[in-house]
Amino acid sequence: MNFKNDIRDGVSYAVLLNKIAPETTLPYLSTSYDPPKMMKNLDSEIDPQLRIDTMLDQCARLDPPAVGFITRGHILGFEPFLNAAFVTRLFLTKHCLLMGKTHPQISAAQESFDSLTDRWDNVKNTASQLTTWDDWVAMRTKYNDGKLTVKLDEMYKWSNDLNAFVTSLITLRARCNRGYQEWEPIYDYMNLFLYRMYSVKMNQEEEAPMGTTPRLDQGHCPFQLVDYRHEIKFLKYTCMMRDRITEIIQMEATHHLRRLAVAERDQEIEKGTTDVPLTTEELDAIVADEMPEAEKEQQIDEFEEILREEYAELKLVFDYYAAGGEGGSAFDMSLAEFTRYCTDSKIVHKAKWVDKDDIKKIFDHA
Repeated sequence: MNFKNDIRDGVSYAVLLNKIAPETTLPYLSTSYDPPKMMKNLDSEIDPQLRIDTMLDQCARLDPPAVGFITRGHILGFEPFLNAAFVTRLFLTKHCLLMGKTHPQISAAQESFDSLTDRWDNVKNTASQLTTWDDWVAMRTKYNDGKLTVKLDEMYKWSNDLNAFVTSLITLRARCNRGYQEWEPIYDYMNLFLYRMYSVKMNQEEEAPMGTTPRLDQGHCPFQLVDYRHEIKFLKYTCMMRDRITEIIQMEATHHLRRLAVAERDQEIEKGTTDVPLTTEELDAIVADEMPEAEKEQQIDEFEEILREEYAELKLVFDYYAAGGEGGSAFDMSLAEFTRYCTDSKIVHKAKWVDKDDIKKIFDHA
């Protein structure tokens, strides 16, 4: 959501490392191994350089290590591609997707295997005495029929239990194989992504601006780091509330017809053909025909396309006028700020059907 600023102080990286690789956590400002205390002290550390250095020390103790991908300067100054390469490296090597020994299925299988291993010594001893005639004679001399039957039954039961154990692993093995099958294309894709990070850095290519499509022929970065916070804002400000826009279009069309009717009546009064201006009732009766649905959708689609194409510049314009008015906030715009923008950009002069008194109506309605 905020990959740039949120990682510069090292806190997010410290939290990540202590989550995915707690075994690398060393006592920090403490004399004993105490990860919770270490994290508490690390969070209270006001020097981001010291915090980042501690995190990088942890990375050096990873297996395999993740050093060599990034330095303190890359984090403090935010080198986007190398930070992305570092996170990708952690994702590929410390993904935490393994089931682990504590998983119930793994734990139960391990207990069964340990039990079979303990019983194997007796079974192996019995089996070894059945391999030659002399051993068999010695065994018959040592054991009566009852004890021999117990020994053979023990072998038979162990063999059945071993077969049942192997059968029980089929489901677990299928799950593991499925995990490998799902992970392999992800690994290949992210590994390719990692190398592309380095190629971008080596070629010193710049990242394509958010909201634009990278174009190789124009020298843009061959791919784009996704900023999800930007994506949310981009969708929020480039997808219109279609019902409201339809109402504004209808309102302006009606207002335009009424303005024409008033102008026509004024001309008639000047010519002396009538001396009665239009009444409020007559003006209210003038309503524009509703635009066909397909045409409305086409109009709004064209509006949204303009917003998408000009998003970066429109955002700068909005921030400038919103923050420069009486409120001083860059997140909302008052009527005075909107009017100032419309005046500076000469919208009324450039638009065929918009007059100065339309500005307030549009602002109020929108």
